[in-house]
Order: sequence, then structure tokens, then C-alpha cells
Amino acid sequence: MARWKAQGRNLPNMEGLKFIDLHALTVEVLQDQKPDIILSPLVSEDFDAVDVAGVLSALAYDGPYRAVTNTLPNPEIIRKEVRNHAPYLDFDLVVLPMLAPQN
Repeated sequence: MARWKAQGRNLPNMEGLKFIDLHALTVEVLQDQKPDIILSPLVSEDFDAVDVAGVLSALAYDGPYRAVTNTLPNPEIIRKEVRNHAPYLDFDLVVLPMLAPQN
């Protein structure tokens, strides 16, 4: 989040939505926030879905985790890779196709 803010980007202020850096995710945060779902990008500059899944698995998170991505040629490969690293985690992808630029 620090890098995002340093680039002058604003985080949306939406009720029920909490942004947090992966390194700040702890058991205490999960207990306090009681998330219905955890979302992350599939890949960022600092981490990917395997990293997030590993942290969530280590914290014994038992809710759904979804990685947001553009359309992929073979999304099942990603699902298998993440599930291989965190077999008990409820993981899937949220695929949001990129929109063509409007002229």
C-alpha cells in the first residue's frame, strides 16, 4: 500500500473494504477484521498469489481467497499451482477481461 500511495494513487474508501499490505497480515488482523473474503492481484511487484496463499495457510485462514487477474490462456495451471502450495485453502481466480480502449 505504501508504494501505491507514494505514486499518488488513492485507495477507495468503501464500507466493509480494508486494504492491507501482505507483510502486515497477521492472525490478530484476521481475528479483528473477520473478512468474508480476501482478494489480491494474481501478481504484483512485491508478491503473487502463491505468496498470499502461503501466508493465509500459515495463519490458518479458513475463508475464501480469490486472486484477481485479466483473462489467462490456461487459468487451471494457476489454480493447481496455488492449491499445490496451500491445499486446504479455498482458492480461485476472479477473471476480469480487459476492456478494449474506447475511441
